[in-house]
Amino acid sequence: MRKSVFALCLFLAIGKLNAQTVTLSQKNEPQTWQGQVDFAKKQTDDPEKGGLKLIGYKYLGKIESQKQLDEYWKYMSADDTKVVSYQNEDGSAYDIVSLQQARKQSKELYGKDFYDGLKPQLDTIVGIGKELIRLDWEYKGEPIHSLGLISQGKIVFDYIATLAPSPDNSSHRIEKHSGKLIVLDEKKIK
Repeated sequence: MRKSVFALCLFLAIGKLNAQTVTLSQKNEPQTWQGQVDFAKKQTDDPEKGGLKLIGYKYLGKIESQKQLDEYWKYMSADDTKVVSYQNEDGSAYDIVSLQQARKQSKELYGKDFYDGLKPQLDTIVGIGKELIRLDWEYKGEPIHSLGLISQGKIVFDYIATLAPSPDNSSHRIEKHSGKLIVLDEKKIK
């Protein structure tokens, strides 16, 4: 059970989504990264909604060089980078912790390090020409930041925005989560 839940969470977070799992053309779905940010701000403006609040952002532009790409990977693999860590098998409880702590918790809860599956998936979408956005959050009264990856005009991955359960549903479910804040659609990424 633990391994299948781990696989499901990893699939939901970064897996290969297809048209059968996500309807990408819903009227209320944000169609741009700006729309996704606005939606997230509205959905996280109440501290009662999990203690996570999007308070701002800074568009950082395109990754234009190998040096910038290396800096992105350095951030994505740094032990102190803040990430969502699920606290139970169904993903309904989470905390925002360091990547180092999340990797340890993942091993304890699921028997595997989630980053080992995440990195190869990110390798397929990260590259020169992709855009970056810094998202500024407040979590349990503390400021935190995350780095989002934009492709084809939408945020396609961010350690916090992509992995945090949807505020209108305390568990991490694809029908509530994707398409509102973050959509991973490989057809649009390439």
